[in-house]
Amino acid sequence: RLLLIRNSYRRGETVPGGNLARQETHRAAARRELAEEVGIAVGEEELRFSCAVRARGRYADSLTHVFEIEFEDEPNPTIDQREVVWAGFCPAEQLSERPLIAPVRLYLSKRAAALEP
Repeated sequence: RLLLIRNSYRRGETVPGGNLARQETHRAAARRELAEEVGIAVGEEELRFSCAVRARGRYADSLTHVFEIEFEDEPNPTIDQREVVWAGFCPAEQLSERPLIAPVRLYLSKRAAALEP
């Protein structure tokens, strides 16, 4: 299951994330954004780097660093209804039906390719 969110300012669904703060590591930013966007607090050491994906955007290209965490018990996301208007865990078999933004689709493709024998 993958935690997806819908932002108020963007079409499609994505995962919690955002920009780096000044002198912030990618891992620290992932931890901060997870807490800010869905109220889930984790330690940086719990986040495992998965991959980086480059996507062509309408106005600029983006390089997204993706971190993963597996929960023993699925947490309950809490959202602010301003920046994030929806959050929920989606079963893997339903991801292809979701309106995912390009970087998330690229991440899922990379992850699937890495799992192939």
